[in-house]
Amino acid sequence: MRYLNFIILAFIFGMAGCNYNNNASETIKISSVRAVKAEFRINVNVTDKGLISDRNKILALEKFLDEYNFRGRGLLTISLQNNDKATRQGLINILQTKGIGPKKIVFKISKSVNLSENNSAFRFSGYLLEVPNCSNWSGAIGFNPKNQKSSNFGCSYNRNIGLMLSDPGDIIDPEIYAGEDPSRAPRVLKLFRGGQPTGVSSPSGEKSSASSGQ
Repeated sequence: MRYLNFIILAFIFGMAGCNYNNNASETIKISSVRAVKAEFRINVNVTDKGLISDRNKILALEKFLDEYNFRGRGLLTISLQNNDKATRQGLINILQTKGIGPKKIVFKISKSVNLSENNSAFRFSGYLLEVPNCSNWSGAIGFNPKNQKSSNFGCSYNRNIGLMLSDPGDIIDPEIYAGEDPSRAPRVLKLFRGGQPTGVSSPSGEKSSASSGQ
């Protein structure tokens, strides 16, 4: 009986020594990612037909437009020194090859002295991402009798998840999910239960053949 009492007391004192210290002097900062709004700009020289003669500028503009497709918020603004219709149409044709339609483009006339006559300025609003720098190794990892969180607790997870975002603006304002067709599932099940084909039929007049390669 005395031996049993000793075991119980030892267990109680052991649990008391493992309690989490709520009055810990060191504050654990929560690692998080943050999106910061920014404006993206690029200047390109164009001809009177809206063409770009510099190969390097073409590559730079293509990369810029890819960024717009990824993280662009709102319209793509193009500032020109004149209101030439041929120039605007030429630029529209270039943008359409990147999947940017006329409804996403707005042209403005700029009289800036910093732009030459054939210079056009592209700009759009988007977000940049700020991720935590997981380099605070001040916490004791090897010996932690109070079972406190380490100084970098959760930091690498937040950092890696943040770096996987193609559009940092999704943290603040994510795109609306269009969802699936709710009527398709019961329609397919009804056809399946009735023994009818559930797939899409081939176009009329289409023929195909298969051969076994020997």
